[in-house]
Amino acid sequence: MHIIGFSTGNIRDRAIETGVAFARRVEARAIELSALRERELDHLTAALDRLDLSGFDHVSVHAPSRLE
Repeated sequence: MHIIGFSTGNIRDRAIETGVAFARRVEARAIELSALRERELDHLTAALDRLDLSGFDHVSVHAPSRLE
């Protein structure tokens, strides 16, 4: 069985909350919370406590690949 997911990095404004809401609407079973750039990392970590991630079978985090 393949689980199809969605990355919050695919949203134009890169808002994690918007990405989670979209993934719910399309009934994705997996989600990647994306902070591809260092400047996005603070928003991601702050959002973790308030995000409702129930209903997803898999949750992953894509942290920046380079930090200054």
